[in-house]
Amino acid sequence: MKHHPPPPALSYDAVGNAVEIAAVFQALETGPACWPVDGLIEHAKTFVLAENTRKTYRTGWNSWARWANANNQPHSAPTAENIQRWLAELYREGKKPSTLRTYLAAVAHKLRGRPSANPARDHQVGRLLAGITRHAAAQDIFSKQAEPLR
Repeated sequence: MKHHPPPPALSYDAVGNAVEIAAVFQALETGPACWPVDGLIEHAKTFVLAENTRKTYRTGWNSWARWANANNQPHSAPTAENIQRWLAELYREGKKPSTLRTYLAAVAHKLRGRPSANPARDHQVGRLLAGITRHAAAQDIFSKQAEPLR
């Protein structure tokens, strides 16, 4: 049996995903069948999110972290109320409901696995986002169709 080296060590970004994707692909080519189970599990986790999703989630998490820091709130332990305030401020600043949903998904993803309930998945946060979405549609704030070129 051919001996395969263990998977390379990876560094992790703010969202907690591996960023050395080229190293992962190289490691996969060496034969995961010979890796220790823990190494295989860690590398499988790096492929849970697509690269563009990781970038988008990093942007969403950074938005949350900046807001939390500016408002003297712990960014790593948000409350549902703080998440609602953050989303409301983003909407007031002109962010579309679809962007708010994506940013909220980023925060929820980052907070997954916590022993307590995930505040980004709180019922009241969902209600706020639904209300913002209906308000934007009723006010025709964000038209879905671009004006034709003339």
